[in-house]
Amino acid sequence: TLLSNTSAAIEDCRVYRRVLRVITQLWCNPYYRGQMKIDLAVLIEHFILKVLCLGPQVDPTKHPASAEGDTQASSEGMPSLFNQQLDVLEELKIWFSSNPKDALDLYINYDNQGDML
Repeated sequence: TLLSNTSAAIEDCRVYRRVLRVITQLWCNPYYRGQMKIDLAVLIEHFILKVLCLGPQVDPTKHPASAEGDTQASSEGMPSLFNQQLDVLEELKIWFSSNPKDALDLYINYDNQGDML
């Protein structure tokens, strides 16, 4: 399942990008978005909102992540998620570029889903 790839996605940007592409395909298809509303809510919460809620992951004293997709570990042992945050923003651009009303749909239907789950 996608949720079982969480640790791999945090450690490797390539895995995270693939997970995001799967979520994007589900979101951009009206049939799947309607049929998998709860599943999408969990995936959006887990892979998109939590990554964005961490705040900027830029540390000017660190070198950027390597070209192979590995993330740079911080002094606390947690890898920097800057590349994953950029990937999320790129995917959200895809989500809302074809139909800006989808941003409203995301807010109305997926906001505060954690209370329901």
